[in-house]
Amino acid sequence: MNSTFCDQMDPSVATSAFTELAIEDQIRNVWKEIESIRNMKCKTPHEKAIQDWQILRLMEVHNRLDIETTRQQENHLKQLMNMLKLDEIDAKVSAAGIKAKIMPEMSNKNNSSTTETIFTVRDKDDKAPIITDGFVDPMYKFNDAIAAIASQSSSILIERKREINKNLIILNHKRHLTHEEMKTQKHLMAELRALNGA
Repeated sequence: MNSTFCDQMDPSVATSAFTELAIEDQIRNVWKEIESIRNMKCKTPHEKAIQDWQILRLMEVHNRLDIETTRQQENHLKQLMNMLKLDEIDAKVSAAGIKAKIMPEMSNKNNSSTTETIFTVRDKDDKAPIITDGFVDPMYKFNDAIAAIASQSSSILIERKREINKNLIILNHKRHLTHEEMKTQKHLMAELRALNGA
């Protein structure tokens, strides 16, 4: 009896996916707790200092969970790539972070007894399209552009998250916030939530 793809699936892939979901759930809970503490009215400077310290600690927890989420996503992707056994079809995986590109790669062997499909794969700087057995991918320029934009966007998002976290930590260390600083803080937290959901 032939086993299905699900039967062959490595249990660690499912475990990784569930772990990632659990961490994302923890991040949502941390945000709820931050909002709850932020909405508490402080009557004394001492209470305000405690509130700021609690928020700062929760932001640190959030950052660690965010890093762990990325690590789990990378691990999940790696496990999926291994499970596909791409080496059996002479395919090459180019992975960067949580993105992967599968590229067919076969050499042209001059063997008169066998006929092989020839895959020509471009170098990163090569402008020629991929040719597979005489077929030219009509979307190669667009695919390259999309991949470049996705890679750049990912770097921009990570850098923006760092900037927001740094600014929030600075604001949380202040004893008193002006009305403008409170608006900035609220805006930064909303932006960080939106980026984490992107």
